[in-house]
Amino acid sequence: MAESDEEDAGTGIVTTLVGRDEEIGLLLRRWEQSKEGFGQVVLINGEPGIGKSALADVIREHVAKEGYTRATYRCSPYHTNSALYPVITHLQRLWGWERDDTPEEKLAKMEQTLRATSLPLKEVVPLFAALFSLPLPEDRYPPPGPDTPARETADTGCPDGLAPGGGRAPADAGGV
Repeated sequence: MAESDEEDAGTGIVTTLVGRDEEIGLLLRRWEQSKEGFGQVVLINGEPGIGKSALADVIREHVAKEGYTRATYRCSPYHTNSALYPVITHLQRLWGWERDDTPEEKLAKMEQTLRATSLPLKEVVPLFAALFSLPLPEDRYPPPGPDTPARETADTGCPDGLAPGGGRAPADAGGV
């Protein structure tokens, strides 16, 4: 974990967790299940000051020690009308989009990044293009037919494309 990462910036105070073996064990078991291909979500909820962030730090450190890539997504009070805001901003950074990029430039940058993954471009690019309202050249990406549900494609194509490093490792997509 890099010290300069926004999500890793802290007070520098080390918190010792006392009596949290059960919670830490649960987090580590869920992590092991995730590595085996069984996706997991863990909600850490409670009153301020009880150690929610410290628990999350334990699993982050564990993931980093194992050499896996992780990503932390955070919501913003300024974007409450967009549940996908954290994912959208992550993808924009991942693909290197600039404010002044034309739709064609954005599409080219997206395709270039996705080529490094194992995702099928013909299936995944139209999904991402729809998310960002990007026009697609019909000669390369014909409109999806009625027998190809977008939801099914999204369920099988998006997770790897969202993971840093092209989905070659499990990612922590949680924030506290």
